[in-house]
Amino acid sequence: MKARLLFLCLSVLAGSLQAQYYQNKNGSNTPDVLNDGTTVIAGGQGNLMAGTTQVLGSQDLIITRTSVTGVIGGGNTFNRFYRLTDISNNPLNADPCKILQVGSGNICVVGSYRGLSTAPPGIFIAILSPNGNPLSVRGLTTSAPNISTQCFATSATRSLQNVNHVFICGASDATLQAGLRPLVISYNTQNNTIIFARLYNFTNIAIPSNLVATDLAGSPYITNAGTREIFITGNYQSSTSTTDVFNFLVNTTTGAPWPVANFYSTGAVLEAVSVSPATGTGGGGRGFVIAASLSIPGAQSATLLKVDSSGSVLRWASRLDYTGSLPCLAADVIQRRNTLNQWNYYVAATAQVGLQGGQDMAVFQVDDNGTATNLYTYGTPANETASEISGFDPTPATGSGLVTFGNAPGATPNDISDEYYVKSYYNGVTPCSTQTSTPLTNLLQLLQASRTPSPTSAFSISTFNLIQPTIAPTVTTLCYSLTVVGGSNIRLARDEEEISAEEDLLVNAPENFGRIFPNPVSISAPLLNLQMNSSAEQQLEIRITDMLGREVLNQQLIITEGNSAQTIQLPSGIEAGVYTLTLTGTGVRESHRFVIQ
Repeated sequence: MKARLLFLCLSVLAGSLQAQYYQNKNGSNTPDVLNDGTTVIAGGQGNLMAGTTQVLGSQDLIITRTSVTGVIGGGNTFNRFYRLTDISNNPLNADPCKILQVGSGNICVVGSYRGLSTAPPGIFIAILSPNGNPLSVRGLTTSAPNISTQCFATSATRSLQNVNHVFICGASDATLQAGLRPLVISYNTQNNTIIFARLYNFTNIAIPSNLVATDLAGSPYITNAGTREIFITGNYQSSTSTTDVFNFLVNTTTGAPWPVANFYSTGAVLEAVSVSPATGTGGGGRGFVIAASLSIPGAQSATLLKVDSSGSVLRWASRLDYTGSLPCLAADVIQRRNTLNQWNYYVAATAQVGLQGGQDMAVFQVDDNGTATNLYTYGTPANETASEISGFDPTPATGSGLVTFGNAPGATPNDISDEYYVKSYYNGVTPCSTQTSTPLTNLLQLLQASRTPSPTSAFSISTFNLIQPTIAPTVTTLCYSLTVVGGSNIRLARDEEEISAEEDLLVNAPENFGRIFPNPVSISAPLLNLQMNSSAEQQLEIRITDMLGREVLNQQLIITEGNSAQTIQLPSGIEAGVYTLTLTGTGVRESHRFVIQ
């Protein structure tokens, strides 16, 4: 019988560096707009950012990778402009919507393009090496293109089962029905192939004019006949001309939808912007949280909805009032645990009239029952806005804290925007000015209807180029500190989606048997403590090789049936880098990547 092994890294000592907290700006002397940012661990812990710039004369790409300290210099860090062109080097206007890591620590940038008179607007997928060198660029359009056909991307995420598979959502009007329809694409970034690409119509109820998928998340639950799904949320124009929220699930292998799509309305304008798994049991059980903005008389408000794992049951819906009921628009949401092992949600938003003056970046902390517990405001008397929020696992200590990404004015009057990112403790504290307050929470009543999704398929791939000019952006450090009085990282553990996403960058287990975390390993204390659960007694070979295939460790291990534990002492003098741990036994051969730094 094949032994079923589950490896858990129980203790990897924290890195030798201290945590750092800062607020930085990044860009050129022309407007630069950050579209997406995320924290990463493979190939060096740090931040990835993607946006647009006008410094080259059109709408081009600005892509940045910093260290965990916000510094660009050494390792895989870089700060570059790129121009997207067709195969004949005709320039395209690019608009990135998502940046993320895929296999081998490579970087995937997904977005929309436009600007050619001979081809319809479409979607681009650019793959870069960990240090920013272009590897491949592809364009996705409908198979029957028309110059008036819209086809654009709004978000992307990795598969929970295969780190090289990226799911993209957006919308297109390439259907028999009038208006835009949700689009979902599954794309293999390793060999540049479409696994599936589908547009979704909805039947059995009058169809709204436009439906746009705004975000999607891999489901950590198995809810439909043992299959894995992707959860999609978005917006539609209702019969009363207001904007409301819909969601539905699709099969990760085929793109086939669940029988029912769910539609929520408030009678006002409710616009979904982001979704995250919600693995706490608050409000009646696990599911997903959807960050949205609600426009009602008096103010626009960030709003958070929690639904069950199928999206069909509303757990709760909370309107998050910014201080004094001032207008505040949601941008993104993530989940984390607090020190009591309870789930919290962090909602990034833009306060239209902020406590710091002008527009400000805001972060709401919301408990698992929908009550807002804290509000953090970052900015200056000028205008700062929020786009995304992410956060490191608190081990090692260098990774602790939140990173909120957005935009702020540049250094000159003509430079109206630079990329802006804030590294804070989990209680919101940073070296620069921070306002902390307690927001109000109002529970909402939502109306619900259902429709039946019906998919169609019609997409093709073309080859593009990504040209890198010699000019580069600059980074301005606004403030920086190793520690800040009053700062506290309340977080204990990652959520299920992020465990899969981060560890799949470092683990290559064909059947998801292996788990090695936390990661990276400290070079000053190179220990891996493994816990195993085997269905039979057997002998294992443990072999560790570096990126050149050179063997650095080989040892035999006898494991018993059931649970057992083993500490692996890595060789003295082992260098920092990426390594592969291979396990070979009776019917078992698994490879797991990990980082030493």
